[in-house]
Parts: sequence; structure tokens; C-alpha cells
Amino acid sequence: MIADVEIKGSWIATINEQGKKIKAVPVSSIGELLGFTGTFVVCQKGSWVATYDMNFKKIKEVPASSVGMFKNAAGQTMTFVKGSWIATYDVMFKKTNERPNR
Repeated sequence: MIADVEIKGSWIATINEQGKKIKAVPVSSIGELLGFTGTFVVCQKGSWVATYDMNFKKIKEVPASSVGMFKNAAGQTMTFVKGSWIATYDVMFKKTNERPNR
């Protein structure tokens, strides 16, 4: 389980509940950290947004233009804002909910 994600220099690492490093990879390989939950990490590299497991194995990648701007990640979902809508997606970027952005 992911308890934290640390960026040190040009490396990004997932950290478990005991404070031990699970896996570290170069930031250049996955891009900018957007958010994380206990089970997955969300990153953006260029015009692509991707989810990764605790070992930075890519789960799914989609064009950022298709989901919008990242808002947050919680539990098994992540939320993006696109235009006047807020959409919730699962780790595979399947839309599970959509509502107006008020």
C-alpha cells in the first residue's frame, strides 16, 4: 500500500506504511506527479495522463485533453475538471460520474 510519494532530485519513489521505499524511478520516465492514493499514482507527462501501481507499472494512459485538468485522487477514483463539468474516473479512466462544476 502506498502511504506517501517522495520526489528527491530527479527521482520519484513510492513509500509504504513503514516508511520504506517500495520503488523509485526517474521523474523523466513518468512526468509530473499529480496525486496518489493508497493503491495508485497519477502522473502527467506532456499531453498524457497515466495511472501507475505502487511499483510504477503503468495501469492506463489517456490524452490529457480527453479528461481535463486533474483535481484530486481518493480511494479508487480520481476527479478531473473539464470545461463546466467535473468528472470522476476509476483507475482505468472509465468515467463513473459527472456533474456540473458550480
